[in-house]
Amino acid sequence: MTATTCCCPKLKRDDWDKEVFYWKNKPFYETGYWSLFRMPLTYGKAVKEAMEFLKSRNLAKDPMLVLSGEESMFHSSLLIEMSKDDRSLPVRRLTGKFISLFFEGEYRDTPTWVRQTVDYCMSQGEKAKELYFFYATCPKCAKHYGSTQTVIIARMR
Repeated sequence: MTATTCCCPKLKRDDWDKEVFYWKNKPFYETGYWSLFRMPLTYGKAVKEAMEFLKSRNLAKDPMLVLSGEESMFHSSLLIEMSKDDRSLPVRRLTGKFISLFFEGEYRDTPTWVRQTVDYCMSQGEKAKELYFFYATCPKCAKHYGSTQTVIIARMR
């Protein structure tokens, strides 16, 4: 599924682009991070702390799906896939029909990618009800690879 070079695995487009999947109460550890006008400020720190916490509780999945959901211009939710549900933690359970679209480029292209995702859902006779972002490339690896990889996951129902 991936070929690792830096610290972030390089995703294969065929594994992520226009893939439809169904989740039923899929558990994600939920925390958040601060942003300024949708530019992440504490994303890296929040991911690192949450992953360490999940590993300490034997709830880490390998590989982990890390999703970001914008809640406002100043705060975003961070959802990290768990190996099993733990009702003692803040968990968001995702249920529904989802589609993923794969993008490569620079983070500043995100508004274009969002439009393309919404348009693609509409072309399939569906409405994107929620969008989640899987930022698959850290800044160090983006420099190494020459671009970022982002998967937008849309909940359609």
